[in-house]
Amino acid sequence: SVAALLWNQRPECRGIRTKLSKGTLNSAGHVLLVARNAYLRSATVDKYDALSSIILSAVGLECFVNEFAERLTADYVHQNSKALNDVAFALEAIERCHGSLRTKIDAISFYLTRAKMNWGHAPFQDLAFLLSLRNKLVHRKPEKFDYDFEDPERDYDLHDDVAFLVSRKVIPTPNSKSPPQWGAYVVCPETAQWAFNTVVDTIHRIVDMIPDGNAAAVSQMLVRDLERVETPVPDQE
Repeated sequence: SVAALLWNQRPECRGIRTKLSKGTLNSAGHVLLVARNAYLRSATVDKYDALSSIILSAVGLECFVNEFAERLTADYVHQNSKALNDVAFALEAIERCHGSLRTKIDAISFYLTRAKMNWGHAPFQDLAFLLSLRNKLVHRKPEKFDYDFEDPERDYDLHDDVAFLVSRKVIPTPNSKSPPQWGAYVVCPETAQWAFNTVVDTIHRIVDMIPDGNAAAVSQMLVRDLERVETPVPDQE
């Protein structure tokens, strides 16, 4: 947002020392606002806006991580912090090698907390699934499944992606008589809400990892209005 250009003029940030010679226009806030609004539309007007919301939530997280990396290249945020210098170096190297967002988040977690991300357990399991889902939706291919026309009473196992969201109580369990497709069940307002909130939680966790100082103050200011989205209440006439 434009606020990222003017952050040092806010009353709460005037005591933060800066050596900015160039401005940067951050995109994460705008992208996440569009993702949030797309979810609200999907829940109230057009459920197919859920697709945009899911994808843009993941894109917003990537924007935030890349913008965080860019801010770390500025001298004013380091304050002689070895951890921040290590993160800056690691993220720059990962970017040069076209590394994944997941690898960048791994680096942020390890160098700021000296703890590895446990992608197999909550809450990071949700993030891992979201990143995988985003890739499937962006690079979508025809869904393949078997349907037994001679046995309409056959029960089908859930597709793995559907089963995950059912286990997380994000979506209801589909009819077992339906073929094990995933797109029709996964792309829905409930998943869009879960995706947006997963990203919000992840961003706040990253900000909480940052040691006290200029980098933390800037990041906290940029995300102070970023909140989870609740299910909208239908208008009552």
